[in-house]
Amino acid sequence: RSSDLDGICKTKKCSSVCIPCIKMKTKKTRVLGKKIKIKVPYTDKCCKKSSDPVCVSYNAGCVGAKKTANAALTVAKTTLNTAKKSLDGATAVLTATAKTYQAGASAASALTKFGMTGLILVKKIDFDVEIGVVSSGKFSGHMEAKLLGKNQSFGFDLKLESVKDMAVDLAEKMFPGIAK
Repeated sequence: RSSDLDGICKTKKCSSVCIPCIKMKTKKTRVLGKKIKIKVPYTDKCCKKSSDPVCVSYNAGCVGAKKTANAALTVAKTTLNTAKKSLDGATAVLTATAKTYQAGASAASALTKFGMTGLILVKKIDFDVEIGVVSSGKFSGHMEAKLLGKNQSFGFDLKLESVKDMAVDLAEKMFPGIAK
């Protein structure tokens, strides 16, 4: 978190420091009995005031460290979000693959157990077809069959465009997920 970056360092209030310098002052002195004025050097302990350079340098380093850490945190968050999205996508692909595999395995198992001719044995089929089926593609009916070795009887309502669609629909009812 960005708020955690405050713990890296804290900026300080910088105090002033005095910078000494050498100045000249006039001093009266006697030379050969005469009073004369001469200039003599002296040290002024606080000639100029300035912010403490060590403190100012520390504060500049602290601000730079926080900015660098914040930039690194932003890059890390972006990288983590990208990785998470990639992982979510991979999970979705693996889930779809597993479902497809499961449907295929179920179909293969049925083929092994019953053979191609033993999968479906239609005993009786009735269609309730009205004249409007040509335009609507809808019809219903009833079927008695032996599916995967079990006698079953069921009604159906279909809206089909072709025989291929009918075969796909039947395969989907027998092995959910296989047509996807």
